[in-house]
This record gives sequence, C-alpha cells and structure tokens, in this order.
Amino acid sequence: MLRSITLSFNKPGFVAIVGTNGAGKSTFAKALVGVLNYDGRIYDEDTNSVPRAGYVWQNPEWGFIGSTVWEEVVLSYLLKGFSHADAYSKAETILKQFGLYSFRDREVHTLSGGYKQVLAIVTMMVLSPGVIVFDEVTSMLDTKERYMILGYLRNLSKKLLIFLITQRSEDLKYADRVIGIKDGAIAFDGFPESLWEEDYQQFGLTLPLSYKLTRKWNIPWKPLGILWSK
Repeated sequence: MLRSITLSFNKPGFVAIVGTNGAGKSTFAKALVGVLNYDGRIYDEDTNSVPRAGYVWQNPEWGFIGSTVWEEVVLSYLLKGFSHADAYSKAETILKQFGLYSFRDREVHTLSGGYKQVLAIVTMMVLSPGVIVFDEVTSMLDTKERYMILGYLRNLSKKLLIFLITQRSEDLKYADRVIGIKDGAIAFDGFPESLWEEDYQQFGLTLPLSYKLTRKWNIPWKPLGILWSK
C-alpha cells in the first residue's frame, strides 16, 4: 500500500523505480498508468489532462493478441482505427525501424525473450503514448539482450517519459533519475550515481562493479555508448 506521494517529472526522460519486493514500486507504477484506482490526480501540466500511458509487463506475451509478429502489429493498428492499407504500411515501417521486419512471419512464441520485449515496445508505440512503464522487463534476459532492451529504452526516453521498474543495479546507469520506494513511501529521489552514496541496500540493491571502476578512473557512470559519444 502506498502512502501519500507528490512527485513531478520532466518529459521526456528516463526514471528508474527501485525497491524490495512488496515495497510498493509496482503499485506506484500501475497507479501512474491508471491500471489501479487511487485517491489523487495524475496529469500533464502542459495540457491539464491525464497523459496517455502504456504498460509493458515482465512477461510480454501477456499483452500479445496476434499469432505472428506481422499479425500482432497489424492488429494493433487496426484496433486503433487505421484502414487495412494504412495498417500494413505503418506495420512495415515500424518493424523496420525496430529491427523486427525480418522476423515478421515468425510465430510470436518462438521469439527470444529480448525480441519479445522489442515486439512489446513496438505494439505499445502504436498507441502513441506519452508515458510508458516497463515492469522488470530486463529481469529474465541474458546480458546481450538486456543491454539491447536498455538501449531501446534509452532512445525512447529522448521522446517519451519512460519508467523502468528494476532490481538490477547495472540498469540504473541508463536512467536520468531514480525513485527509491520503501514501505510505500519515497525514500530516495535523485541521480543514479548519488544513490550509491546513500543506503542503497534498503532497496535490495548491490553496489555495481562498473560504478567502482568508474570512480577509480574518475569518469561518469554511464553506458559506454553514451560515455564515449560525448
């Protein structure tokens, strides 16, 4: 159960949500996107309206409705009201954009965990959300696919407001901001690097080896692609 919380977020951006099991992080995230009823208000200050939001589950198959990759995306566009011709055209474009076009005829259940998450991102983007919550989407992936998904989320965060629920310490270096929840209340709100100067163990986290190394070398704790591009 969550206590009274008042927060504001800049958009676009990448916010990580951390906490132990039962701390309230998933409840907080589901309230953000309107999945749960709550006392209070969530709104976009620019439009004074509830932002369009999406939710991607830890197991992306829970949200799939099509048999193949192509069918999943086309159906998503049709359900949004596009004509068949427009749905086919847009499906081709977005699948190429996210590197899934060569998988278009594959049965959804035969995709690897990482590519299932990419497909979940694609179908969510069809809805044109302003906010997307990703619920521990990296937890069941191998290292290569985990960083592939984090790279996609980082790129999306340049246009949208992204929330990532995670218990992986290394995931946090992709975020712009970390919200730590304990016993239903906000116990930390700040930059990812500053978390390691606080009591991070209360959120079930361990100090990342990469953070120790970057401190030793006196360089920012950032993903390598971002670090070396600057």
